[in-house]
Amino acid sequence: MALAGQGKTRGTVAITKIDLCTNQSLAAIVTDDTVYDLCLLYYLETQYENLRAVSSGDGTRGGLNLQIINDYHVCLPSVDEQIKIADFFAMLDRKIEKQRTLIDNLKKYKRGLLQQIFSKKISVDKRDSSWGYIPLGEIGHFFGGLSGKSKEDFEHGNATFITYMNVYKNSFADESMVAAVNVLPNEKQNAIKFGDILFTQSSETVEEVGLTSVWVHETTPYLNSFCMALRPHSIEKHNPY
Repeated sequence: MALAGQGKTRGTVAITKIDLCTNQSLAAIVTDDTVYDLCLLYYLETQYENLRAVSSGDGTRGGLNLQIINDYHVCLPSVDEQIKIADFFAMLDRKIEKQRTLIDNLKKYKRGLLQQIFSKKISVDKRDSSWGYIPLGEIGHFFGGLSGKSKEDFEHGNATFITYMNVYKNSFADESMVAAVNVLPNEKQNAIKFGDILFTQSSETVEEVGLTSVWVHETTPYLNSFCMALRPHSIEKHNPY
């Protein structure tokens, strides 16, 4: 189980298939013969949000520890029933993996087309010759997410913020993937508007930095503190899609 992580990592679980050592950011759960390990894995996958909620620290910077994990209650049936449950979900995982391979191939195809189009090797409109390079800072202005917040400000409040996972997972940010935050009337915080481009600004791995999403909803939530946003000067001139 991952103990720390400002992005998606904290609370995620995996099962070992080889002997290994881990770093200090992971905890190993060693079971006895009353537990079928694969079933426990699937159960803990359902507890991701709960594990993050009981973590120490605020809504995004928290961390799990061995005491929290030791005290965390789990609910499992008999070993025979655990094996049946695990076998069923393992079958679903195999189907998911096949679909994931198909999706990955489609994503590669999409990236290839995008590169061909934006390098002008493929022309969408042969009459259009207005291509040119321009700094992003001339298209719009950048601003950061929530600042100055503590644990007590999250999970309740009069406002919402776009979660890191929303930006991480979605090219078009999901209006439902927001969380509660308390923002006082006199606070200077940046609200997100239609057409804003969202960037992951930091994460546990380099590959997760710089992923982009776009907000195409009329609601105006705030942005989590690990992302930044670009607001175009004109969404008519620079189509956010």
